[in-house]
Amino acid sequence: MAPRPAVPKAEEPQNILRHVPVPLQVSAAWAWRLIVVGIVLVALFTIVARLSALVVPIAVALLIAAPLGSVVGWLTRHKFSRTWAATTALLSLVVAILGLVTLAGTTVISGIDNLKQQASDGLHTLIDWMSSGPLNLSADQIQSYLDKAGQTLRENSSGIAARALSVGSTVGLLTAGAILALFCLFFFLRDGRQIWLDLVQVFPPSARTQIDFAGTAAWETLSRYTRTSTVAALVGAAGIGLGAWILRLDLWVPIFIVVFLTSFIPLVGATFSAVVAVLVAVVEGGWVKAVIMLGIVLVVHLVVGNVLYPWLFGKAASVHPIVILLAIGVGGIVGGLVGALLGVPILAATKAFVEGLRKTGVGPTTELPISGVNAS
Repeated sequence: MAPRPAVPKAEEPQNILRHVPVPLQVSAAWAWRLIVVGIVLVALFTIVARLSALVVPIAVALLIAAPLGSVVGWLTRHKFSRTWAATTALLSLVVAILGLVTLAGTTVISGIDNLKQQASDGLHTLIDWMSSGPLNLSADQIQSYLDKAGQTLRENSSGIAARALSVGSTVGLLTAGAILALFCLFFFLRDGRQIWLDLVQVFPPSARTQIDFAGTAAWETLSRYTRTSTVAALVGAAGIGLGAWILRLDLWVPIFIVVFLTSFIPLVGATFSAVVAVLVAVVEGGWVKAVIMLGIVLVVHLVVGNVLYPWLFGKAASVHPIVILLAIGVGGIVGGLVGALLGVPILAATKAFVEGLRKTGVGPTTELPISGVNAS
């Protein structure tokens, strides 16, 4: 009987890989890992976007709780209970914000009659310029344009009403989000450390101390970030408010308050405050003061946005200023206004957390220390 021909053995994987260039092997290994990470990130972003009505208020509460935690700690060292310390800090924050808004509103209301007269004078000045200036429009032409504008408003009244309803629903969502943020803020201030320790218990016992150390470092960085953002907002508001005071604008106090409050909103806040300041200057002082006010606003925003903001935030977060600017841009592209607001703190906290994991040299343990930075 003739022997069967030998069947060649399949080449083993190691021998097959020998024919694949090493750079291609490395690239393929990195590629599939990056694909998996990308899928996870997309899924995470999708979940966060779906739950944005919950995630955003909680994130804002965390940002506010970081610096207020030191206030709560100071009160507890002066014989306040934890609950009363958190309540006092929260009420102080609410009173401060309401006080600023009330002060701005009172100043505007007290000068509303003067503003009406100045606005009327400004409108007449604009009409005179349109008729006698380079446009050389006749009174009939100006009246025709005004009639067309009124007709356009009447024809689009339903669309305007729909937009007004949309704005009303948005205001309702913002109000609900603010209430949720205050609710979460109270518990973060009162029980923040215990909440964090409960979360750490999810990890294996051998990693709990390292996670706690890294989380504490991230919390400290977040606290420094919020404090420095307040300093940057105060400097910008002081610069624009001082410029309005030098121009002898009666509403320099509301301008200062509006600029300060809106400075915490990246990109949009600066534009809104600039428009408000210039419009007030137009109404109160005319076009010359408006142009000067515009120059002051541009200089202040350039200095704060391109020098002070990256420098302070870079020191607070230990991140290069160019990375800060890129984080704001990427956050704005990915998440819009909310992404621009949270991009830098997320980057800073993540970097501090990763560095904390690297720096910790403690051995494994099943017990978590209760002492340390109070994450409330």
